Amino acid sequence: MHETAKAEIGGVTTGDVTLLGRRAALIVQSADALRSFCRGEKRPTALYVECIGTVLATHVLHSLFDGEAPIDRRGGLPIEALQRVIAHIDAHYHEDYDLTALARIAGFSRNHFCRLFEKSLAQTPRAYFRGCQVEHAIVLLQTTDLKAIDIATQCGFCDQTQMARWFWELRHTIPSEVRDAARP
Repeated sequence: MHETAKAEIGGVTTGDVTLLGRRAALIVQSADALRSFCRGEKRPTALYVECIGTVLATHVLHSLFDGEAPIDRRGGLPIEALQRVIAHIDAHYHEDYDLTALARIAGFSRNHFCRLFEKSLAQTPRAYFRGCQVEHAIVLLQTTDLKAIDIATQCGFCDQTQMARWFWELRHTIPSEVRDAARP
């Protein structure tokens, strides 16, 4: 990093690299260590070189994005879209499931949204929605004396039987066991 050259590689100039070096001293140290390995001045293990490369890449990316969240490269929903969808589900778990609304919030077609959501969270939007309903029902079972049918209705289940079915599918328990476990 201390060396200067008049070159541009892949759109990145030496001025960009120098600026990064000024912004993060660890980048300079890692680059110097990596340069000495490449020149044969030191004989490190492969794991040590990989660690230096990881640290260097992490700090370079952090400096380039300057605190901005990078684009999600896993093939799922962009982080911002996923956060909007999850916030909407959390606020509207007691309402009817509406895939079209969720896809619109994310900014994708219904089918594409479903594929991206499942890649992001390893479950379908409907399964996530039901899980959110179950989690809210658990809180109500543990903290209130409401009847199970009232909790089912408040959490968006059509009846207590449907709520019990989803409890069993997602938690391998039933609502009465959750309530009993919360009592002293």
